[in-house]
Amino acid sequence: MTSPATALSQLKQLTTVVADTGDFKRMREYKPAGMPQPTHL
Repeated sequence: MTSPATALSQLKQLTTVVADTGDFKRMREYKPAGMPQPTHL
Protein backbone atom coordinates (compact mmCIF):
# COMPACT_ATOMS: atom_id res chain seq x y z
CA MET A 1 0.00 0.00 0.00
CA THR A 2 1.24 3.50 -0.87
CA SER A 3 1.52 6.03 1.95
CA PRO A 4 -0.68 9.15 1.59
CA ALA A 5 2.36 11.43 1.25
CA THR A 6 3.78 9.29 -1.55
CA ALA A 7 0.40 9.01 -3.27
CA LEU A 8 -0.01 12.79 -3.15
CA SER A 9 3.49 13.28 -4.57
CA GLN A 10 2.67 10.92 -7.44
CA LEU A 11 -0.65 12.66 -8.08
CA LYS A 12 1.05 16.06 -8.20
CA GLN A 13 3.26 14.80 -11.04
CA LEU A 14 0.19 14.04 -13.17
CA THR A 15 -2.27 16.81 -12.33
CA THR A 16 -2.85 20.10 -10.54
CA VAL A 17 -3.94 19.56 -6.95
CA VAL A 18 -6.32 22.23 -5.63
CA ALA A 19 -8.28 22.77 -2.43
CA ASP A 20 -11.95 23.74 -2.29
CA THR A 21 -11.77 27.09 -0.54
CA GLY A 22 -15.06 28.54 -1.80
CA ASP A 23 -13.12 31.37 -3.49
CA PHE A 24 -15.18 31.68 -6.68
CA LYS A 25 -13.00 34.40 -8.23
CA ARG A 26 -9.99 32.13 -7.92
CA MET A 27 -11.89 29.10 -9.27
CA ARG A 28 -12.67 30.97 -12.49
CA GLU A 29 -8.93 30.96 -13.25
CA TYR A 30 -9.08 27.17 -13.55
CA LYS A 31 -12.21 27.00 -15.71
CA PRO A 32 -11.64 24.45 -18.48
CA ALA A 33 -11.34 26.14 -21.86
CA GLY A 34 -13.73 25.22 -24.62
CA MET A 35 -16.29 23.45 -22.46
CA PRO A 36 -19.87 24.58 -22.99
CA GLN A 37 -21.78 25.81 -19.96
CA PRO A 38 -24.95 23.92 -19.01
CA THR A 39 -28.03 25.77 -20.22
CA HIS A 40 -30.48 24.20 -17.76
CA LEU A 41 -28.92 25.93 -14.77
